[in-house]
Amino acid sequence: MLSSEEFKRCIGSFPTGVAVVTATAADGTPVGVTVSSLTSVSLTPPLILFCLDKHALSRQAFSGSRQFRVHVLAREQAGMAVRFAKRGVAKFAQPAAPQAGLEPPHLPDTHASMLCDTACEYDAGDHVILVGRVVAVESGGDADPLVYYRGRFGRFSGDAPASHA
Repeated sequence: MLSSEEFKRCIGSFPTGVAVVTATAADGTPVGVTVSSLTSVSLTPPLILFCLDKHALSRQAFSGSRQFRVHVLAREQAGMAVRFAKRGVAKFAQPAAPQAGLEPPHLPDTHASMLCDTACEYDAGDHVILVGRVVAVESGGDADPLVYYRGRFGRFSGDAPASHA
């Protein structure tokens, strides 16, 4: 039988982008988590998904939220990724800017961000899959994205030759 460690080692050989996803709990508390499981699902309608550990302290807030915001991190934001990945720490360096209603917190100066209406949630092993309909996007410019590969943060070099067969 395949062990968790074997699977983790194998899947870790696939480089991914890094994002912080934020939401606002029913009591108004801002929550956020670091994810590398972000992917597009559909262009029409524009849908994305991310996966969240069922034991994440913020799971209830995300499951009960009507919206979440995905912040794609730039190469220089590894510290933010680490901070939002930890449990029991002050994740928001300063109090999040007041949001209209229960709109998710917006983290400034990220590579890109997407405001999403929560579309659905699926049970998937030890995680839940949260699907969001993208209702607004914001691009932060031409900075290089933060990449996660084999348990470490890195950068995208863009050095691969662009050959077409």
